[in-house]
Amino acid sequence: MEVQSRRLRDAAARGALDICLDARNAGGAVTFVPQDAPEGNSTLHVAAAGNHGEVVGWLVREGANVDLLDHLGRTALHYSSADGAVASVEALVKAGIGLDTTDAVEKWTAMHYSAAYGKTACVQLLCAGGAACNLKDAFGRTPLYIASQRGHTEVVATLVAAGADVESQANDGCTAFDFPRTESIVANLNEGLERRARELAVE
Repeated sequence: MEVQSRRLRDAAARGALDICLDARNAGGAVTFVPQDAPEGNSTLHVAAAGNHGEVVGWLVREGANVDLLDHLGRTALHYSSADGAVASVEALVKAGIGLDTTDAVEKWTAMHYSAAYGKTACVQLLCAGGAACNLKDAFGRTPLYIASQRGHTEVVATLVAAGADVESQANDGCTAFDFPRTESIVANLNEGLERRARELAVE
């Protein structure tokens, strides 16, 4: 069983669905974490990180545990969101994985990871799937705060359009407005302010 489970995991990491199928038929488990895996990442974790959407979808259909955490409290969605693995993010969102699960280090959600690394397409998929865009990490930072701090213009625009709170304060008292590196980011943040003002006027 373990031999085939390890074989299945290795194949999933390469995106080799045919070998995954063969290993599965030989008794391999779809939820498997080798004892020698330093990060405690499962078969689904490695498939997601490799952006093997077809394999990810198959693993989910076969019953892989989508919410399994590695040693740092990260799900497969955290991995794929950080890496910009669009096919994997799409497959996991469709599978109903917990979109707002936080890791065990900085309390980052998948949205934080995508925003931090400028993965606009992943941010869009997460927003479309219903992920929260205003959750704060261990330091009170929202995904928008981090995207603005790191100068990811397109991510800022996407989050503002999704209703992110441009005035949300982190523990240091700063907001997304304290870090804009381009005029485009400033314009996007101001658009968020204007939208909020219109909403309040209607209320």
